[in-house]
Amino acid sequence: MEQENGGNFFNKLTDSGKDLLNRGLKLVGTVTGTYLGTRTNEPGAIIIGAAIGDALAQSINDFAERVLSEKEKTNISIAEAFSIAKIIQNQETKGKVNEKYFDEKTSGNAYELYLGVLNTAKNNYEDKKLEFIGNFYGNIIFVADIEPQLSHFLLSIIKGLNYKQMCILSIIGQPDKYLKDLTSPEELSKRENWHQTYIIQNELANMMLSGLLIPHNDALLTYVGKRHLDKCRLSAVGQLIFTIADLDKVDENDMLDLIKYFK
Repeated sequence: MEQENGGNFFNKLTDSGKDLLNRGLKLVGTVTGTYLGTRTNEPGAIIIGAAIGDALAQSINDFAERVLSEKEKTNISIAEAFSIAKIIQNQETKGKVNEKYFDEKTSGNAYELYLGVLNTAKNNYEDKKLEFIGNFYGNIIFVADIEPQLSHFLLSIIKGLNYKQMCILSIIGQPDKYLKDLTSPEELSKRENWHQTYIIQNELANMMLSGLLIPHNDALLTYVGKRHLDKCRLSAVGQLIFTIADLDKVDENDMLDLIKYFK
C-alpha cells in the first residue's frame, strides 16, 4: 500500500460529500487538536493515505446522498472530523496501517467498517460519544493484531454503550488517578442519596455481566449494593475499548460527577 502517496483526499469527495464533511469541520473546529485544527478552514489541505482516503470517501459520498435529518447530518459530520483527525495523527506517529483492512474481499474491511461507524454516529443521541466513535475508527485501522471482522464486534459494543458507561470505563481504566480514597460500600449505604449511588452500582453489575468489567474479591459473590468502583477492573475487551476509543480523553468533569457518589 502506498500510504504516503495519498494525495488530496478532499478531491475524492462529491460536492455533497464535501458539504457534509465541511459541516463537521466547522462544528468541531480546533477541538480536534493540532493535527486538524489549523486545517479546518482549508479542508483541501487534508492529506491522508490513498487506500484510507478511498474508503473514507466512498462512505462519506454514500451518506451524503441519503435523506438525512439535520441532526443526523451533524452527527455523521462530527464523527468524520474526529476520525480524520485521528488518522492524520496516527499517520504521523504510527505510520503503517493494518493492510488487511484494505483488501476488498476481507469481511469487515475499511470501507465496511466506516459505513458501520457512520451509521453508529447517525443514530447516536449523546453528542459527547461522537468523539470516541470517530477515534475508534482512526485508531483501529492502525492496530496490527486485530482482525478486521473483530473490529465490528468491538464497534457493536461501543454502539451499545451510553456515555456514562464510557465514563465508568475511563475511571476504572485509570485507577491510580481516580480510584483512591473512596468510601466503603457499607458507609455509602447510610447516605441520604444512596439511591443515586445504587443506580451506578447496578450499572457496574450490568457491565460485569456484559464482560466489560471484572470484579475483585467478594464483589462477584455479593449483592449489587456491594459493587464499587474500586472493586472492578477492565476485562480484556474493556481494555481494548478503553485504548482504541481513547477513553482516557473523556471529560474529567463528567467522570467526577460519577466518582463523587463514592467519595
